[in-house]
Amino acid sequence: MTTIALFHSVLGVRPGVLDAAHLLHAAGHDVHVVDQYGGKVFDDYDEAGKLADQIGAHGVRCRGRAGAARAASAEVAAGS
Repeated sequence: MTTIALFHSVLGVRPGVLDAAHLLHAAGHDVHVVDQYGGKVFDDYDEAGKLADQIGAHGVRCRGRAGAARAASAEVAAGS
């Protein structure tokens, strides 16, 4: 099947992201969840935005690339 790098929204790796990863995996895909926040998860967009601002756009991109590199064979990149 397909190798997928799955990215989270500004809120982090919430249950919906993990649910999507599990569903894709159950369908036979190799799924790598890319966590750009180091495990931090938010319910509030303002709070999440503060972390994203603190990391900076360049930092978020670098973390995304680093996470995607662990799924180097990924044929699909997806996110919310």
